[in-house]
Amino acid sequence: MYSKWLFEKFTIHTAFSDARGHPDFKRYYAFVVTADGKDLAALLVSKGLARAFGVYRETYDKRHSKDYRAQLADLELQAAKNGRGVWQHTDWKSLPEERQAQRDDDRENKIGIIKKPNLPLEKMRINKASRDELMQLPGIGKATADGIIGNRPYSKPEDLLKVSGIGKKTMEKLKPFLIFPEG
Repeated sequence: MYSKWLFEKFTIHTAFSDARGHPDFKRYYAFVVTADGKDLAALLVSKGLARAFGVYRETYDKRHSKDYRAQLADLELQAAKNGRGVWQHTDWKSLPEERQAQRDDDRENKIGIIKKPNLPLEKMRINKASRDELMQLPGIGKATADGIIGNRPYSKPEDLLKVSGIGKKTMEKLKPFLIFPEG
């Protein structure tokens, strides 16, 4: 039914941009325009087949990212109100509690140190952790990970202060994730 949108020729506008998160990674954004000049993202959102999420750059036709996000959010709201696509399966009575639970989870995840998507699941041994493992820690990039490795061994958290780029605040953020030798 909806696949007809891409049976005819369509245009893809791409842009290489910041990937939000790690400064070393970029991503391609793609904006797809159908043969009749319609924005595929807007079509999908308006039919309840996609969510209005993840647009962080100016569009191919020079619309500001905030305006485009707002437009998609409006289309999503209309799709929800009209029970289109996935919205037809929404349990509207339980939605407020489910959304509150999600907000509570999100708030807990943001407390204190959480800024990286792949925080370590268990504590790591500071004197044995690899560069990639160290880079999972909050506030630790390539240079600081290399500095940690280059200044080994460590016997206590305060020893990290000798690493360029680690001050008292960063050391305090790191402590819950690290295991130091006894003594």
